[in-house]
Amino acid sequence: MRCSGPIRGSILMDHVPKAWRGRWNALEGLTMFCYSGSAMAGGFLIERYGYRFCFFVTSLIFLAGLMLELLLLPIIRNERKLKVTTQVATYFERIEHNVWLAYVYTLFFWSCRSILLDQVLAGYVFVLTGSNEPVGLVTGINGLVRLFMAIPGGYASDRFRRDTVLKAAGVLGLGCVALSMTSYLMGHMPLLYVTYGCWGAYFALQRPALEAIFADSVPQGEREVPFTIRYMLMNLSGMVGPLASVIFFLFYGDSWSLSGLQWVLCGGLVIGTPGIVSLFFFNDDLAYENIKPAHQPSSPTTGLTTPSSRKVRALSYVEDNGDFCQLEEIQDGHRSEQGEKTRLVVSSPGLLS
Repeated sequence: MRCSGPIRGSILMDHVPKAWRGRWNALEGLTMFCYSGSAMAGGFLIERYGYRFCFFVTSLIFLAGLMLELLLLPIIRNERKLKVTTQVATYFERIEHNVWLAYVYTLFFWSCRSILLDQVLAGYVFVLTGSNEPVGLVTGINGLVRLFMAIPGGYASDRFRRDTVLKAAGVLGLGCVALSMTSYLMGHMPLLYVTYGCWGAYFALQRPALEAIFADSVPQGEREVPFTIRYMLMNLSGMVGPLASVIFFLFYGDSWSLSGLQWVLCGGLVIGTPGIVSLFFFNDDLAYENIKPAHQPSSPTTGLTTPSSRKVRALSYVEDNGDFCQLEEIQDGHRSEQGEKTRLVVSSPGLLS
């Protein structure tokens, strides 16, 4: 189902206005209602009806999602045809600052995420409590907090500078790392519930701002390659958690060790820390859509200005309605318009003669 993910993402970001991209990406957080509900119900159903019944229900849900994906494919294909002969090599030469950081974050933190939220966490909680219900409760708390914080997080990424929101998310993420390390090593379940609630708030605050600034940093109509690369990094990083589980079970077999699971989870936190630190280096003013071309002096032959390919940083601010504006772009555009009018008036006698 992830095959059409980058295409859908690039289409949506081409059609969603810039001032609404954060709130639009926050709508994904509303899907956490299904995520958290199914996580809580999963632990309950496994205890009551067994694994076979849960696998059957999961298969039906998967088939329904697959059918929906097949129905959407003709619409996606008509909207945007993929260019197979994309110049990937030249793309890496002109890649934007924020896009590089988004790739770094995706590679490191999604590797951490696949460990903290998947099989290793389930094994740790089961060994610690001896029951499957706390596993669903931990995941459900994470999803519910993410659900409640999704809309405020999306609004914040549109109302304030996106890099400021990412810095706030980075502070919260480092706090989550410290809480997670403490709860894993202490084996304290109430603290673990609080920790995964904080992780839910972190996801809700970070995801809309990162998706929005990533879309701002890529030219419209050229988002297929960047979105595809990012989705590939997500899938590659998502293999780290299952791979860690396979290696762990090869060593320990069916006799799961609490100390071994603690080492794996803490190792995941170490892997994800560079990704969280990268959030402090995003810059709204270096995004593609927030950078304007500088105007060179008038040409001696035509008397008109020739736009330069060099780009300069624009002075930006956020209005009360959430619109992201550039002060220098407004002033320079007015100044260049007046200059063109003046030059045309001066050169008109020569043209008439």
